Amino acid sequence: MKAKTLVVLLVVTSILLIYSMICYSLLNKSIEVSTKNIISDYLAKSSITSYEYLKANSTKKDTFQVFVKSDNQYFTFIFELNQHDYQLLKVYPSVPDYISTL
Repeated sequence: MKAKTLVVLLVVTSILLIYSMICYSLLNKSIEVSTKNIISDYLAKSSITSYEYLKANSTKKDTFQVFVKSDNQYFTFIFELNQHDYQLLKVYPSVPDYISTL
């Protein structure tokens, strides 16, 4: 009986983990698509034409950090969600913490 309970618990936990990973991936893709033009416009002002989208993090409610790499430069874009539109708050041209701590 105990083994059956543990197996059920493992299956439920696995399903929840997979569900959260899918939701995170969909949210990250949605943020990437929504902020792509804003990031491209900002980088075009610095004569940067190509970049690689790394990931997005939610820092607090309706505020996101988007990490971007262009050649050997990293940028952290801070966006705020206002009425279904993303507004650029700040840009930090430095290596993100999650990379520099590796």
